[in-house]
Amino acid sequence: MAPREPDSVSAASHGVARALSQRSVPVTRGVDQGCSGEMEDRSATFGVDAELVVLRGLYEFAGRAQVARFLRKRQDLILPLAAIYHELTRQGAVLGPVALEYVVDPEEELDFLAVSAALPGSPREVLSALDVFDDWWLTQPASVRNSVIVSLVPA
Repeated sequence: MAPREPDSVSAASHGVARALSQRSVPVTRGVDQGCSGEMEDRSATFGVDAELVVLRGLYEFAGRAQVARFLRKRQDLILPLAAIYHELTRQGAVLGPVALEYVVDPEEELDFLAVSAALPGSPREVLSALDVFDDWWLTQPASVRNSVIVSLVPA
């Protein structure tokens, strides 16, 4: 399934998203080296705002301002989010948009991003797809896995 392309995403941004999502080298390689919680200055190479535009072309943001604010603080998650989208769509047809939401758990004093997607098929088939995704997901850096949760549900 090709990434959806809202009117606000330029053809150039869409091309960058396609290139990011089709990389053969995992985009999360080396993420742990730059994940001390400090912001990484990427403005000279690409710009976080342009990267957010690309992500908006892949995901439907639930609470756009909150997601953007979190990603400006955690720029190290932008490329892994493109890889997550690629992995979800590589496995099969995702029905509808893939949602990206900022979540705060005040009891645990945690904040993170939640990715959710609906897949065709029975609950058993979706669980099988989740198992395949988990095989890939568990190879990703802990800093990414601890900041993003992924949910797949039957459509």
